[in-house]
Amino acid sequence: MKRLFYIVLFILASLFYWSTACFIENRTEAEDAFEYAIMVEQGAGHDWFYHPHHLIYGPVMKLGYEALRNIGYPGRAHSFLILVS
Repeated sequence: MKRLFYIVLFILASLFYWSTACFIENRTEAEDAFEYAIMVEQGAGHDWFYHPHHLIYGPVMKLGYEALRNIGYPGRAHSFLILVS
């Protein structure tokens, strides 16, 4: 009887975790990645540029992106941010 309880508990837990994992809408945080790229391209005018959780990230990435553009990089900030991370 105890063994049957553990088997049923395992199946119920597995079904619970499977069902909650299947209905997650945002799996990659891609929206944040593109928002950071827009932030780097727009600079201090963007709302997230001096975000409290990433105070140094915005200005440093903007500086790196602008330095790369000054030496001839034709791409957008998203590719630069992928390279840096």
